[in-house]
Parts: sequence; structure tokens; C-alpha cells
Amino acid sequence: MKTLLISPFFYPEPISTGKYNTDLALNLVKQGHRVHVWCFHSFYPDWKIKRSDQQLNNIFIKRGGLGVRFTGKQFIDRLILEFTFFFFVIKEKVKNKQAFDNIIFISPPSLSIFILKAFKAKINKVIIVHDLQFIHIKTKSDKLSKAVFFIEKKLMRFSNKLIFLSEEMKSFFDNSKQFLSSTIHVQLPFVSIEKSNNPRSILNKGINIVYSGALGAKQSPERLLSLFEHVSNQNKDWSFYFFSSGYHFEAIKKRNKNPKIHFLPLVDKEKVHQLYVESTVQIIPQTSGSSSGSLPSKLPNLIYSETKILTITDSQSELEKIIQQYPNGNSINSWDNSIFAQALDKLVRMKSTNKSTEIEKMCKEYFSVDSLIAKIINGE
Repeated sequence: MKTLLISPFFYPEPISTGKYNTDLALNLVKQGHRVHVWCFHSFYPDWKIKRSDQQLNNIFIKRGGLGVRFTGKQFIDRLILEFTFFFFVIKEKVKNKQAFDNIIFISPPSLSIFILKAFKAKINKVIIVHDLQFIHIKTKSDKLSKAVFFIEKKLMRFSNKLIFLSEEMKSFFDNSKQFLSSTIHVQLPFVSIEKSNNPRSILNKGINIVYSGALGAKQSPERLLSLFEHVSNQNKDWSFYFFSSGYHFEAIKKRNKNPKIHFLPLVDKEKVHQLYVESTVQIIPQTSGSSSGSLPSKLPNLIYSETKILTITDSQSELEKIIQQYPNGNSINSWDNSIFAQALDKLVRMKSTNKSTEIEKMCKEYFSVDSLIAKIINGE
């Protein structure tokens, strides 16, 4: 079976959608697929194109974007990505002589979904929706948000299967007549790390409060830094870490004057599990009102690692509901300093319990790549 995966984000990008796409492609290969990928050269999370000729066994990668320059302004950069990737996939379609059984489009970006219309109707066309851009835009402009939602809905009808990473995202499309001919699924992100046993420590001994991963507007980095500063003043023996990169990361790093707050680059994928295990608490922040727009893809890996997790998210969000089932988690719905400090202190003091069997069952039930591939290929 020949499968084409379309997304600007791919290997060797270490986090977020790029890692998700890479792991999905590798698992498709394990199940006997010949996988082709149309993507950009690596650029995330720094938003700087870095030429990459790295290959993966049995995956045929076509890369573009070498001439693309981003500005450091998130909204403008998203527009640049939308249009440059759109023209890239059109060019690849014109050049393409391959016949595919499956096409998997990872959204966003959204504009390039239009390319699905150019493939034969009998091909299995699947869109996996990682983020709903109109939700994140809504905090800035309600009119623009409605326009983006209208466009995204029109484009998504070019698929015959839609897979959302959360029930919250799916709910926006449930009652739309234009999707009656499409199969709509929800599949939470999947576990994509293996347990490691490296004797060298990443973090100092003691209490370590950690944010790791992509850092953008939807994580409210300035406010998260303020929370870390507040708790640091109350707990002099605690250490705080940001593991990330990109312009939001550099901006708060430059602003920081607190020696207890450390800024470090992303760890290699082989050390991700070790970082999670050594973290006393990992923080998952979401800007207020944005929870229905996305579900963090690192969540399954944190749960798999049995890490203590504190989420800042909207009330009754899907993220909150998952954390309420997780024995090592706590969730709050406010960015208030005292509420954050109390919740964090509660988690730090909480004794670790042996719930490995319960957590393993949770991972198999909710966070399965095999379940995702079954939905892509068979619609199960």
C-alpha cells in the first residue's frame, strides 16, 4: 500500500507536529506501507529554515521551503507558511507520477488542503486536524476567526475522513451538513517515546518544576514566566526550567533576571523520557479560551512516563477531563499566582503511588498509534 503524508512539519524536527508526523510515518512503514512525504526543510520551533538531507528508511521525502524567510511575528509567519506551502504542494502534484492508495493531510496549515481535490476520488483522503486555527485567532479578532472557520470547513470537505485530536475539536463539525458524506473520528495523540535508563542526570537534585516543548502564544509564555517568578520567591530551594527554543523562548529568556529559572535547549528525543522522569512536576499551560483549539501532543508521553502534571486550562476542557483520570495530575482554571502556587505545592507534596498498571491501561485505551492507523485505513 502506498501512502502520501502532506505537512510542512517532519523529521528531523524534534517536537510537536513534526515528531507526531514522523512517528506516524514510521509506524505506517512497520505495517507495510510505502510512505512518501511532502514537507518543508526543518524549521520548527525556531521558525528558521535549516537545510536537511536526513532520510529515514523506506520513507521517500520531498522537501521544500529553502527560500522562505519568517519574520518573528506569529500571525504573519502563519500566513507566510500557508501560502508558501500551498505553492510547494501544487508544484509537487504537477511533478508527481506516483499513484497513491492513501493521502494523509495534517492540518494546519489549511490552505493546502485544496490539493486533495486534484487527486482521484477513489483515493482514501484523510485529514488529521491538530489545531483549529480559528480558535486561537479568536482571542485577537472575532471577524477574522469566523472567516478562517468558514474557509477551513469548506476545505475539509475535500476529504472522506476527518480525524480530530480531541472531542472538543470535533464538536464544531458534528452538525455541519457538508460533512454528512465524511467519516469523522476522534483519536487522541499517541505515545511516541520509549523508556530510558541513562545514568547521567539532566536536572539538578531537588524540586524541579519544568515546562518543555514548543512555546508559542497559546502557552502564554510571559504569564507562565510570571507564575514561575512568583513561586520561586516563595520556595527558594526549588528550581524552574524552560526547555524550548524560538522567539517566544528567547524573549522571556532575555527578560528573566531570576537565577532559579533556567532556560535550556530541547533535549534529544532519546532523553525525553529521562527528562520527564526527573521532573518533579511538568506544567501544561493553555491560554484562556483556547482549549478547544488543540490538545498537547506531549500529554500521552508525560502520562506514559508517570510524571506529575499540572495543567492550566479551561473548565471542563478535554485536557482537564483527562488529567482528572490521571492519578499523578492536577488541573486549575486560573492564571492567578496564589491558585497556581497552591496547586503546585499540593502536587510536589503528593506521595507517589504505584499506579503503573492503571496508567498503562489508560495509555492503551486512549493513546494508541495502532488505533489511529486503523481509523486512517479502515475507518474503524
